[in-house]
Amino acid sequence: MTSQVLGSRIATLAYAALMALALAPLMVVSVSAQTAGEKFSAVQPEFAGLFNAVYLAQARMLAEIAAIDNSAATRDARNQFERSLRMRANLSMAEMMATMGAHPNMQMPGPFDELESALSDEMMELLQARHSRTEILDAYEDSSLPNRAVEVISLGRQFESRIFELLVDNSISDKEAALADAVSTYLSSGLSVPIQPKLSSLLLAHPYAGAFAAAYPKVSGLLWTTQWLQLATIEAMILQEQDSYYWGSIDTVRERFQNKLVDSTGTRSPVPVELPMAPAIAPTLFTLNPQAAIVLDNLSMFETVLSDILSYPNLGNKEAVVNSLVDEFTDHAEDFDPTIDYLVSALRGGIYNQGGPAVGELSQSERNRSRMEMGMQHAMTMSSP
Repeated sequence: MTSQVLGSRIATLAYAALMALALAPLMVVSVSAQTAGEKFSAVQPEFAGLFNAVYLAQARMLAEIAAIDNSAATRDARNQFERSLRMRANLSMAEMMATMGAHPNMQMPGPFDELESALSDEMMELLQARHSRTEILDAYEDSSLPNRAVEVISLGRQFESRIFELLVDNSISDKEAALADAVSTYLSSGLSVPIQPKLSSLLLAHPYAGAFAAAYPKVSGLLWTTQWLQLATIEAMILQEQDSYYWGSIDTVRERFQNKLVDSTGTRSPVPVELPMAPAIAPTLFTLNPQAAIVLDNLSMFETVLSDILSYPNLGNKEAVVNSLVDEFTDHAEDFDPTIDYLVSALRGGIYNQGGPAVGELSQSERNRSRMEMGMQHAMTMSSP
């Protein structure tokens, strides 16, 4: 499906979103987000282009979720989805498992199935195309997100790009020191997330937890797949440098990522159904520099919770909720998990469920129970439209 077809499908939604924003405008910001660094682009041009596409696809995803939520055309679907979320929030764990039947891991269509399919197709096209520097720099130019949320995403993108740059730079012999310097530079600039792991409850038990995956099961899988790609690429790059046995690992990551895009059954390379985190997907990065790994995980948590908020139907104060989210995730003084609790939480979902290893083999889930079956139920509070 072409972007032009998608454009015609959501034209009504875009107009409605603009009207809604005119009545309750959110702050818009122009951010000079970095494209992939020059050295990384020279050494790994395909990956550099891919990570540029990931940044653009994420921006488009957030914008179009906001458009769907602000459209009069989706009012009935949103109302029904809100009722479903309210009902789910009041179910006991046993009742919730019973409603899922014998196939708890089966992907069910979301409330905006046709529109989501169009959005998913557009994201797939964006991920498999080359994009100009101007497109990447302007990715969030017309964003309806509060500018502080865009700054968190943009600075995180710059930090990620710096990691790729130093990992491919053969002139840097002490990668551990270089990573520490990159972390220090990141922390000194703007709205950074901390080097301590944020509470897992901020992801699993916030008032709107699970709304993104429930509303957009295909698109959420795509977002988590790109987050898997980020971690898996870093892991492969470190392994390749440390041991010649792993030479060519980055090609393995590329192949597995492409398989996730084209093989919806997940038989060749599983699509993540849990948020990918460094201890599971990039354990070598965590060993080399835990702080860098934790920053990346805090950023991924932020992006998922942000998507939950944008996906939650009929929520009338989203700007305030998003700004509170920014406050929580950029607070360097509190709301931290002990490192051991962070590790347990990161590994509890299972490596396979987070997209599988970057390099090794894992043909099925190593977990015999999901997070839900282990009682990790979130608490959802309801807000009036």
